[in-house]
Amino acid sequence: MTIAAEQINLRDALAVWRRNVVVHLRVWKMNLVAPIIEPVISVLGFGWGIGALVAGRVAGIIASLLALTVAILVLLGVLLTPWLLILIAPGFKGDVRELTIVVVRILFPGIGRSPGKNFAQCAIVNRFRVSGGTRM
Repeated sequence: MTIAAEQINLRDALAVWRRNVVVHLRVWKMNLVAPIIEPVISVLGFGWGIGALVAGRVAGIIASLLALTVAILVLLGVLLTPWLLILIAPGFKGDVRELTIVVVRILFPGIGRSPGKNFAQCAIVNRFRVSGGTRM
């Protein structure tokens, strides 16, 4: 595909060039500083072990809050199943509705395992500094 020279409007091209210059002049300092500062911060954080110090305390707090939140949501889900079913599946009547309530009450607590499992996987990945897949 070729572009003929007569299709290019020089006034528009100049306007785009000026816009690019203005944007470049606004952001050049940040584009220069960020790549220099980021490795310094990473070396300081990992080299002094700040991440491990903070992560140990924060992970315990987050795990406790996560467990409490999930337990409350599972309890509410099990107790409020009949009312939630009215909103989610209003067409269920009679035996189908009762069976659905029983099945949801049996299976709903299984949902509570997922956040804890994901949190544990993140902790394992961070502990062994695995990124981009498993190590052999």
